[in-house]
Amino acid sequence: MVSPMKNKAIIALGAVAALGLAATSTLLLTRPSVNSPDSASAQFSPNGMGGMHHMQVSSEFNYLAQMIPHHQEAIDTAQVILKRTTRPEMRQFAQKIIKVQTAEIAQMKNWLNQWYPGRNISVSYVPMMRDLSQLQGDALDQTFLQDMIKHHMGAVMMSQMLLNHNLVKHQAVRPFAENIATSQRREIQQMQTWLMAWFGDRNSMGGMHH
Repeated sequence: MVSPMKNKAIIALGAVAALGLAATSTLLLTRPSVNSPDSASAQFSPNGMGGMHHMQVSSEFNYLAQMIPHHQEAIDTAQVILKRTTRPEMRQFAQKIIKVQTAEIAQMKNWLNQWYPGRNISVSYVPMMRDLSQLQGDALDQTFLQDMIKHHMGAVMMSQMLLNHNLVKHQAVRPFAENIATSQRREIQQMQTWLMAWFGDRNSMGGMHH
């Protein structure tokens, strides 16, 4: 027979485990300040995956609901670059991110409204990218590229989870997720090329393979 004290301990452990599982369904990355190098290197080390291993996709609904704020962060950061970079390649790239991902957000919201009416689509999302407001010139462009590579890899990982775990419930989502994974892999390669050509930066996350 289990004593009341042991019973309470078992219940407590179960609650902790449940909280741990719940935490993995959110994006648990922090936005370190560019003025605190130790914090930045811990979360945004070019040789590490940062906190992206916490990004979990448990359903089609979860994928769409999480990808909306993830895309919005990319758009918001691209708008900063569009206004402040001096490189035409970066301006064109920022314009593309804004155009493509704005359209994708509209599509995802439409699907959520159509397929999951009444569901709360708000998710716990902590920014993945560093604050660029105090940067300019090469430091601005290099930081943006380093962080956007990781950000894109997050989207690729989420899309792969959805597809590999057979979580697609509506067939229109399958080519949508495949396109995100494919197009953002290509953009990762382009950003790595720019980092090497402009800054001699060889250490930004390696390649993203199919």
